[in-house]
Amino acid sequence: MAKLIKTLQSYFRGKSVETVSGNNYSQTLPKKSKRGTEKPLFTDRLQIERKVFFFELKENMSGRFLKITEGVGGRRETIIVPATGLADFCETIQRADKSASSLPDQDREP
Repeated sequence: MAKLIKTLQSYFRGKSVETVSGNNYSQTLPKKSKRGTEKPLFTDRLQIERKVFFFELKENMSGRFLKITEGVGGRRETIIVPATGLADFCETIQRADKSASSLPDQDREP
């Protein structure tokens, strides 16, 4: 997750992003949506336990956005994070990760 966050943060600072290859989920052709053609800029896939997360940085006529799709048990749920809020979104995830790592393991009794 940290690698993904650093890659996305570097992208929004004007640095280039390497597209992760070998991902069957990524699209090579722009996709039509309600807001026009979506141009894929970056894709990545992350599996945590039985859940699979797909991260797609895209661009359309409304701007850039990160589409995060969770796939579990044949169902999919998606959220869209506008690029203008991506840095704040990543900082919140980092704070949650730091908080979670400071807590005792769930397997242990207090």
